[in-house]
Amino acid sequence: LPIEIQPILLPELLDELIRQNDRILSAKEITVSSSGEPLIVLADPVRLKQILLILIDNAARNNHPGGWIKITTSSKAGKAEIEVSDNGDGIAPEHLSKIFDRFYKVTDKSTQDYHGSGLGLSIAQGLVQVQNGTIEVTSKVGEGTQVKFTLPLSKTGIS
Repeated sequence: LPIEIQPILLPELLDELIRQNDRILSAKEITVSSSGEPLIVLADPVRLKQILLILIDNAARNNHPGGWIKITTSSKAGKAEIEVSDNGDGIAPEHLSKIFDRFYKVTDKSTQDYHGSGLGLSIAQGLVQVQNGTIEVTSKVGEGTQVKFTLPLSKTGIS
């Protein structure tokens, strides 16, 4: 898997992703917003978009009309922390330790609107790790889910 690490300005990338997904999420009556520090991370732009698209897609598929998805950024100990949170169905505690396993699905609901292979979070985890980051999930049933991942901060600006 070729990885091309470079400085990426997070606010620009997040704004682009939100614009690209606005029509789909609006049709589902889900709002998406981003806030936080205007950080520059060291990452592969294609792989970072892939991670965020997986997390946004999961949040949207497990949410309800009128729901929301929030993407927040902050810095801690030389790392960027990016959190994708939602107010959807949430994940029961007994599933949390398995959700990064390949092909693991919390629920086996397959409908016309819900397609899942159980690979998304496994792929996201691998892409985060190969870029020197970490990823974790917290969730409460009926309240929503928070996926937080870290990436190295750029010590220099974008050239």
